Amino acid sequence: MTTTAKAKNGKVTAETVAEAAGKFTEEAKAVTDTWFDVTGKAAEETKTILDAQQKMMQDGFATWQKHAQTNLEFFARASQQIFEESLATSERWGKMTEGNLKKAQELWLAEQNTALDFAETYWPQAQATSERMVKLFTPVFK
Repeated sequence: MTTTAKAKNGKVTAETVAEAAGKFTEEAKAVTDTWFDVTGKAAEETKTILDAQQKMMQDGFATWQKHAQTNLEFFARASQQIFEESLATSERWGKMTEGNLKKAQELWLAEQNTALDFAETYWPQAQATSERMVKLFTPVFK
């Protein structure tokens, strides 16, 4: 690409140097123009690649954001459902326990009443039996 100054009749003249400088300048301009064209095309291609990467990043972020939102909603619904079911279970256990305690209290009162009825029935009989035994074993002196 580069042109060297050739000597005319063994001497380098100003014209030869100027001619070589002109050719060098043209070649340098051609190289520079080519370099700018290649750099411009590379910049355009790079911009296209960067735009594609930016779109991929935006799409990836949107997908991640949707995934995170879906997970958050799922866990929120699951937690809410667990809380509601736990509360309902606690209420059912509370009602069952209250009902069982009420039945146990009723049975206990019924047993007490039965025991009192038995005692009331037994007491006069025991008293009458006691009086008969006293009469039986009391000696009669006449």
